[in-house]
Amino acid sequence: MKGYLEVILAFCVVYCVAAQETQYEEKILELERKVDLLARNVNAKECSKCPIGWTRYGGSCYLVLEAPLTFSGARAACAKRRAVLVHINNAEENKFLASYVKRKSKGYNYWIGLTDYNTEGTFRWIDDKSSPTFQNWAYNQPDNAQNREDCVHLITRLNFKWNDRPCLDRIKSICERKITG
Repeated sequence: MKGYLEVILAFCVVYCVAAQETQYEEKILELERKVDLLARNVNAKECSKCPIGWTRYGGSCYLVLEAPLTFSGARAACAKRRAVLVHINNAEENKFLASYVKRKSKGYNYWIGLTDYNTEGTFRWIDDKSSPTFQNWAYNQPDNAQNREDCVHLITRLNFKWNDRPCLDRIKSICERKITG
């Protein structure tokens, strides 16, 4: 009789555990559905907007970082904001950035996401490693002065033309975040 009771007890334990697992699985599925719904709502509503303090232009949001940072510091600061140093695609975007920066900040230089750090003279955007299709270099630039200029910035006093500069210099920067959804 003792063996029979042990079998019944084991069966009850297995049944109860299975019932609890089914309940948990149902709750997990319900939570997954809620997370899915929430993600769709967030994507539809929030991702089509720029965060507070950012400015929208085309399919991106832009933010001037006022703190002077090195190129890698600026890159990291943008990444913390789920953004990259700005990737300038065309003359219209460069013109927008000039106007935007003039409104936000006065007379300074700004890192953009272009560098020839890996191969001297071969400039690439840091976000996608592509070569620039649009360029807006200042006269006689890039020049790699003293063989130590590998990062690119906008020069406000030269109507937002581009110049290569030492990556360890500390200047302001512009972050760009693509709008999704």
